[in-house]
Amino acid sequence: MGSVLGVAPPRKDKRGSCMKRTLTRSGVASLRIEAELRDAAEEVLHEGETFSSFVEASIRESIARRCVQAEVLGHSLPCGAAHPKPGAV
Repeated sequence: MGSVLGVAPPRKDKRGSCMKRTLTRSGVASLRIEAELRDAAEEVLHEGETFSSFVEASIRESIARRCVQAEVLGHSLPCGAAHPKPGAV
């Protein structure tokens, strides 16, 4: 199967659950969003947090949530991309 967000598909364990995978960092094409959405995101950033790290965390959380939903529903999704934390290379 192909990649998700430029990440190699995860391996599954014997039960079909997603396994952790070590990833290398890569850039993503420009993200085009409405100015109001970016402004709202920047208003809720924690001290020292960047917009880029906020977007990355949001993507990871969304992937993890969908992986859990897929497991509950018995669907197969390439969910390994959600598990590695930043800096876990």
